[in-house]
Amino acid sequence: MDPAPQAPSPPQFRRPTRRPVHRMVLVTSTLVFALVVLWALSLVKPYRVSSGSMAPTAISGQRIIADHLGDDGWNPKPDEIIVFKAPAGARVDADRECGSLREPGTACLVPLRGETPISFVKRVVGVPGDRIEVKGGHVVRNGRLLSEPFAEDCDGEICNLAEFTVPPDAYFVMGDNRDDSSDSRYWGPVPREQIIGRVFGSYWPPSRFGAL
Repeated sequence: MDPAPQAPSPPQFRRPTRRPVHRMVLVTSTLVFALVVLWALSLVKPYRVSSGSMAPTAISGQRIIADHLGDDGWNPKPDEIIVFKAPAGARVDADRECGSLREPGTACLVPLRGETPISFVKRVVGVPGDRIEVKGGHVVRNGRLLSEPFAEDCDGEICNLAEFTVPPDAYFVMGDNRDDSSDSRYWGPVPREQIIGRVFGSYWPPSRFGAL
């Protein structure tokens, strides 16, 4: 009698050895990623909008993100939204807002020295040397009426300002809610050294997630 045929033995698979170079690449990539995250955290910071002065662009309670650009040569540009420490006249306990007498229909051009303990968020409407005028809440920069679909018309005294020139090394800022915003019109241009960074996005609430 012939012996019963035996089933073939399953093929033997040899586990590939992981080369040291792969492990080194993985460790290096992890370290680089960690360094990038740490670097980013030092330059990017979240903020909470605490009033309606930037509505409808940013509403009270909205969470935004700003990049802290430091001393890398960056200077704010017109229409950018920035984070800064406002002049001392913006403090709630300040005796007065402007460093000089502000006549009705004119902007404050002499800010009080010092700064606020909290950070402000506003839009840059004028950089050093710009000629600025405000008509019905809308900005006229260097003789040209700007397209500002985010700004509604307003007719209060602070909504119509005679033309002025932004002083050197300072930036004129306004809230998008032109009829209800504490800004440079009252307490003057923001000195460059008090500007922290530029707002570039929003992350809360989810319905407002995205770039600003």
